[in-house]
Amino acid sequence: GASSSWYQDHSVGFCVNDGKHSEKHISLDLVYSSAKACCDVFYKFNNDCESHSLDSGSSGKWFEGINPGNPWYKHPITNRCVNDGNHENHSIQTSQMYISEDSCCGAYYSDGNCLSESTNTAYEGKWYKVHDGCTTKSPVPDWITNVYDTAKQCCKKHFRNNYNSCLTTPQATTN
Repeated sequence: GASSSWYQDHSVGFCVNDGKHSEKHISLDLVYSSAKACCDVFYKFNNDCESHSLDSGSSGKWFEGINPGNPWYKHPITNRCVNDGNHENHSIQTSQMYISEDSCCGAYYSDGNCLSESTNTAYEGKWYKVHDGCTTKSPVPDWITNVYDTAKQCCKKHFRNNYNSCLTTPQATTN
């Protein structure tokens, strides 16, 4: 099996085994053979250290370099949970980043309204304008406010001069 090299990662608040202890210049006497051994030394008062170390996603938190993709976070303007990759532009702290929409919503909304708000499900199945035609692609982006019941309505409103080509775009012909 792979060698286990567990070390303390201050940025996440538990022990990690990502193989980066050498490049981070972690002294070998601070590297341990198990998550438990590492946690016993560095986080003996944190009962969740071992479980979070063994499953970094168990806390629902997102960590750079450990979790793939973009984190979910509460957008400062729309107050919706999003994972648009703009978290750095909004100065979102690591402690405010989550691995899933569910985790983000659970942190900020106790009433269960978050998921539907984030993905704009009120508009699911509705037609809306995209750069070259109309579509029902899901999820509907938050900024979409004009929706239509049919492709014909959408194309007529936004592509009057190119009505027929709008109706034959790949998006319009898929439904």
